[in-house]
Amino acid sequence: YTRELYRLDKSKEGFWFVQFRKYRIDQLPAYARFGEDETEIKLDEDQGIIERNCFIFCPDRNILVWQHDAHANHPERFADFLSNTSGDKVEAAPILTKSALLRLMASQTEALKFQISVARPTAPSMYNENKFTESLFSLMNNSGADLFNLIGGVDLRSKDAGYLNSGILKRGLETLVSSGAARTAKVLVLDEGKREWLDLITDRVKTSRQVETDKKSIPFITMIDMIKSAYDEKREVLDEILGTPHATLD
Repeated sequence: YTRELYRLDKSKEGFWFVQFRKYRIDQLPAYARFGEDETEIKLDEDQGIIERNCFIFCPDRNILVWQHDAHANHPERFADFLSNTSGDKVEAAPILTKSALLRLMASQTEALKFQISVARPTAPSMYNENKFTESLFSLMNNSGADLFNLIGGVDLRSKDAGYLNSGILKRGLETLVSSGAARTAKVLVLDEGKREWLDLITDRVKTSRQVETDKKSIPFITMIDMIKSAYDEKREVLDEILGTPHATLD
């Protein structure tokens, strides 16, 4: 696909806002009335169907506030675009709240079971991040799979049941969740004698917005206003994770 940054601009508050657009030129949608044959959409040779993500970038904290659209682009794809365009390595990863991941990584916490759903990453650097992810992505690559659902654990009914290899598993799960490759990631842990499921995905900093419009698609500026309001909503949480932002020079 061809991708571009469109309508890049800087607000008076100091954040950048823009669209990241993907142009689709094959497998185009068709239209029809109910009960009638469909009609193909006709495009000029230099045109394509646009699938977009709107976002804002806050340079004082290096934060990307991204509009999720499964039909358009993932932040990891945007990072690849910037890497290829600039020649410098750029990475994008979700911001995680501290509770679940910190509890998982604590030395006294033992892992008993895990459930993960993983999408094949677009960044090649992730393939050799650690033994867990290297083996997992190698298996996905060799099998041709784009999505893996993986469940593992010890036999909790056995008196001799031990623990999973927590070091390798914890580092692998941390990589998958932090990079955004994991769609779901749950771990049954033993912490201070108690068993508890930790959901690592719901620990991401995220929120949602709804809007009523008479347009067939939401106007760009309306999207930016909603994204900015989502960022403002989560400022306190971000301050707890990242600390208070410092002033930067333009």
